[in-house]
Amino acid sequence: MNEVKKSLDAVAGNMTNDKLELKQRILSGRRKPKRRNPFPLMATAIVTAAILFFTFNVFQDGLSTADKDDYEVNEFIYDYQLQLMQKDGNESPELEQDVLQGLLHVDAIVDYAKSLGYLEDTMAIDEKIIQEKETFYSTMDNEQQEAMQEEVFGISYEDYFHKILKWTFQNAEAVNWLEQHPPDDSKTHSEVLNQFQKKHEQSITNFIEGKAITSFDSSAKYAELKGTVVAIEPHQILVAYGIEVESNPGWAAEELVDAGYAAWFHIDKNIDAIEPNMQIRLKYDPLSYPIAQIEHGTVFQDVLEWAHVN
Repeated sequence: MNEVKKSLDAVAGNMTNDKLELKQRILSGRRKPKRRNPFPLMATAIVTAAILFFTFNVFQDGLSTADKDDYEVNEFIYDYQLQLMQKDGNESPELEQDVLQGLLHVDAIVDYAKSLGYLEDTMAIDEKIIQEKETFYSTMDNEQQEAMQEEVFGISYEDYFHKILKWTFQNAEAVNWLEQHPPDDSKTHSEVLNQFQKKHEQSITNFIEGKAITSFDSSAKYAELKGTVVAIEPHQILVAYGIEVESNPGWAAEELVDAGYAAWFHIDKNIDAIEPNMQIRLKYDPLSYPIAQIEHGTVFQDVLEWAHVN
């Protein structure tokens, strides 16, 4: 089954359950034994990952903008994400802000790649879309297409291919380029997002006012987690989360990171008071990890506070 058909199958079939399961795993910290970021991103990143990347099976961890002053927030993508989250029962008072900031986050990553020399191959992306369309239509008869169309939350196939799928491909290509060309002085996701928001402050403000989005705060949104300290290095600690460390004594630190059960945190204050196997609570910025991963895994660089948990 081709990529697009799987995507639309997910939307038409069990997408709601898949998204709920995904979000529960992210929010609770439970992880399957695969290499991935083990800790909950801020809500905006969850929106983006759950609805676009995971739902459409294109990119896991998309919006493209040119480096110019006339940047505009993609209203179609914003409205679509917001609609999906509302249909999914999300009644958070900060839903609109979170959806918007998720959009800005992925937009900022593409903008950052372009600032480092990335050039988008629009012809190659268009060719991918054409191939996906041809494959999709060749595998479904008219009755199947009509039945599935009714279940895609009001999005036409043309909108899917030329807006959603194209948007996703654009971001995936930029991120792939960053992985292959890591900068010498890599910024964190928070730094890139904040820089992008300042760069396009007026355009973003206009969008906020046009959509009547209230109380939009571009500052860092901190998350909390509880876990077990399994390793200590100068200025940073490795915290396991979502697994009983004492029940898995054979797991090495690298194995915990690779399996998605642990990550490193930079600690500025009182690190000498932290001991191995200590139960700890951390309040940290979940976007404060580098765009380019460092040698032994993700390091969250902005820990607001930590405390020993009895």
